[in-house]
Amino acid sequence: MNQLLKKIKDKIIAEFSLREFADNQKIRQATLYDFLNGKKDITLSTFLKITKPLGFEVCETLPNKFIEVTACYIDGKSYVKGATYNNKKILICFGTGATSHQGFLLEGNELVIW
Repeated sequence: MNQLLKKIKDKIIAEFSLREFADNQKIRQATLYDFLNGKKDITLSTFLKITKPLGFEVCETLPNKFIEVTACYIDGKSYVKGATYNNKKILICFGTGATSHQGFLLEGNELVIW
């Protein structure tokens, strides 16, 4: 996620000031700053208000076939089966050759997909 936030922030700064962008998109400046610095989660509608004018696309569907893989690369780190993510054990790593989607299943049936 940090890589995505950096791409969004870099694109905003290349074209606007953060203040100008927040004002143009009718987003609270504090919300934009906190989101871009990884301090706050936002709603999907706010996320789209930020990404759409920058030309970023959101993939609405995931591939229908994943395969088990040895490792996944998420948030700038490599993870393998048995490692922990957010204090939960990774049960399986998966990915697809058709796209760059990858992820893992955590204990408690929580999915992390990138």
